[in-house]
Amino acid sequence: MFIDQDGFENALKYSGKSLIIGIETLGKSHPFVAEVYNNMGEIHLEQGNLDTAHECFQNSLSILQNAGDPENEAHVLKNMEKLYRTKGDWSKALKYYETAQAIHQDN
Repeated sequence: MFIDQDGFENALKYSGKSLIIGIETLGKSHPFVAEVYNNMGEIHLEQGNLDTAHECFQNSLSILQNAGDPENEAHVLKNMEKLYRTKGDWSKALKYYETAQAIHQDN
């Protein structure tokens, strides 16, 4: 899939608005907020903004772990695995992959 820079900027703009609305209406620990953080992380990952992507994925993961949402937690873990593969950190990538697989097997 190809998205130009304007597409990424628009996606981040509207994701930021969704994040604010989600936090204001549902609270900062709601799974919807976690989903928005994950989506923003995916955008940053595609742009190569790895530190920002990591922060977004960590925020999402924290919310989902506290909410007890293993299915979506596994999805975020797979994104963390992709992030560490992109960084070339194969041991961390493998750790996240294995954790996501274990969650899928348990559910």
